[in-house]
Amino acid sequence: MQSGTPGYMAPEVMLQRNHSYNADFFALGVIATECMTGKRPYKGKSKDKIRDAILASQAEVKIERGDPWDDYPQEAADFINACIQKNPRERIQNFEEIKSHPYFNGFDWEGLLNKTIEPIYIPSADLIHNIDRKNVDDFDYEDAELLKEHIRELNTKEGQEIFARFNYNLD
Repeated sequence: MQSGTPGYMAPEVMLQRNHSYNADFFALGVIATECMTGKRPYKGKSKDKIRDAILASQAEVKIERGDPWDDYPQEAADFINACIQKNPRERIQNFEEIKSHPYFNGFDWEGLLNKTIEPIYIPSADLIHNIDRKNVDDFDYEDAELLKEHIRELNTKEGQEIFARFNYNLD
């Protein structure tokens, strides 16, 4: 049984082959492509067509003069292309590779982890209160503290080590 959204699934997941957490980097690349270009790297009018496109070709994000996204640095496209590699062996393998990618040169990873970075954008209170929530599940605020506790635990080195050897093997 397969679960996931086809436009974001790595080929090895679609084909129900053994895979590791670097399949998530494929999805990250698809999302980053959408953020940069406004489009997914693979197109299709149905789930099957999207699946076929992912399996048939290697997408490549380019930054060319005149593109609406031509103010992005080339390193952004290089990072995305490293994430959306069809072959999992050629794809970004781990978080250390992400952190050391030229696109993130000078990024304050410690500040991110410690939540000391000022956000680039903070939505106004009016915007937050006027959001249409018909497609959002109600949130039980009694569970909020438990959720925060779990997030704190997962953000520790020990919490991340739980997932260090995550793999999906059919054997």
